[in-house]
Amino acid sequence: MYVQGSVLTAPKFESRTDYHPRASPDSSRASIETPLSNTRLHTAIDAMMAASQPYAQLAKALPARLQRFIARYPAPSILPAGATPETFKTGYQEASANPFSRQKHPVTGVWHEPVYSLRRQAELVKLAREHGVEELLPPTVKGSEYQLAHRVEHGLRVKGTGVGQKVKGHQHERMVMPRMERRRNAMLNMPDLMRQWKKVGKYRWKKFPKSVNG
Repeated sequence: MYVQGSVLTAPKFESRTDYHPRASPDSSRASIETPLSNTRLHTAIDAMMAASQPYAQLAKALPARLQRFIARYPAPSILPAGATPETFKTGYQEASANPFSRQKHPVTGVWHEPVYSLRRQAELVKLAREHGVEELLPPTVKGSEYQLAHRVEHGLRVKGTGVGQKVKGHQHERMVMPRMERRRNAMLNMPDLMRQWKKVGKYRWKKFPKSVNG
């Protein structure tokens, strides 16, 4: 192309094969956090339960959900020899000593909700009870021990179901026994009634029995 006797040439651009429109400068350094694998989880459990080999073998047979919880919040009974709950704490235990109860912030004084909701607590307790390791869980209102103690202290707390009580029921339900008793007495007195009726006669009889159906 000629403009005023000179030739315009288009600028040359170097082609880049490593360019990607969606790539970010730090994409090479980006990493995705992956969940704890079973091998690493078993290794952590073995380290905590080195002094309790039966507990370690039992923990490996537990569901993955229980394994993760026990690895995060190990019970004092499965700690290594010489370790105490005050000195041997995981990062989760330092953030929350009991994930099943509310925690008060030491500085602000604000109460924080439990790490695990009541629904998740009930699910964990059910899993642990099925596998016989409920005693390894922290104290919770969903635990069998607490539920039994609450039942002993307060009872069923339903009117009519306590000791020496009975449900009121509907009127027709309450009158079943008296009605059946009246029918029974009427059938027992029927021979005497028939003799009186024959003695007095049909046309002079005035003592007609009342209905026992009402």
